[in-house]
Amino acid sequence: DEYRSAPTQGDWTGRGDLRGAWFYGSAISSACSGKTVASMKVSFTRKTGSGVNAKRPLHLYLHDHNSAPSGQLDLDEGPEELLSLSVGATGTATLPASWRTKLADGTRKGLAIYARGSRDYMAVTGGKITITFSA
Repeated sequence: DEYRSAPTQGDWTGRGDLRGAWFYGSAISSACSGKTVASMKVSFTRKTGSGVNAKRPLHLYLHDHNSAPSGQLDLDEGPEELLSLSVGATGTATLPASWRTKLADGTRKGLAIYARGSRDYMAVTGGKITITFSA
């Protein structure tokens, strides 16, 4: 959602459910080319002032966009609720094996978040993926 300062999921104001995304283009597939990926971990920090203070799940998806589309971002695999964050908290989650395969081979280009309504509304920063390769 282009008018937000950070990727956001849910709807706090009644104007519609938001979806946010991180776009990696070919960076992940290039880094993984010719290597065996053992794991991929992603870290996020929940912004203050975004929804209730209690821990709420981050609804993660994969997408296939190199950059922000001109229309609605389509969501591919997901949702996975790998991480729940309270306001101001930082967390790290291990991506499922099937997801790391699709990111490594370039079938998918990034991560997205999406939730319906205000229950899981939140904005997050981060989205840094750490890749561990097998020896």
